[in-house]
Amino acid sequence: MLTDTFSKALNTIDDRYLLEAMGEGTARRKRPRMALRLCAAAVTALLLVGTALAVSPALRQAVREVLFPRYTAETFQEIDAGHRTGSFDRMDTLFTFLETWNRENMGDGVYIQKENGFSYTVVEEEETTAEVLVLCQPEEKILLVRMERIPYDGTAGLWQVTGYQLLDRVEGEMLLNP
Repeated sequence: MLTDTFSKALNTIDDRYLLEAMGEGTARRKRPRMALRLCAAAVTALLLVGTALAVSPALRQAVREVLFPRYTAETFQEIDAGHRTGSFDRMDTLFTFLETWNRENMGDGVYIQKENGFSYTVVEEEETTAEVLVLCQPEEKILLVRMERIPYDGTAGLWQVTGYQLLDRVEGEMLLNP
């Protein structure tokens, strides 16, 4: 008789109280708190990033370069270790890279013109970086080469080719005449 009475009493209890007693009802209450904590963490992260961007010019420049790439025709390709050259002279580094370009067919059928020397124009030159446009064969292509001067003990630094981009000739001429 005791089992029968207990069963009837249990049937009169609302299911939500049983779920809460088993722990399932508390999960529903924790969800809004967890969402609130996640939102607070996201706002804090945004404030920290915003502060870092306001304080650091180098970080601002890095974010700007990632969000607004300078050249959009094709992705700028990094030079792998096998093609890195190092020299104290910027032009020697460029010419070594161009010779490697032609020898290893790095441009898949695009070669650097070399009649009476390479034909190139320095687009941008700073103390530690330089960008050079080089004429190619076929003539509708042009090669943009990025070089950087890497610090080297006891010297002004070694010049290295750090990236390149194969552009249509029209895009290259737009870089020359902005």
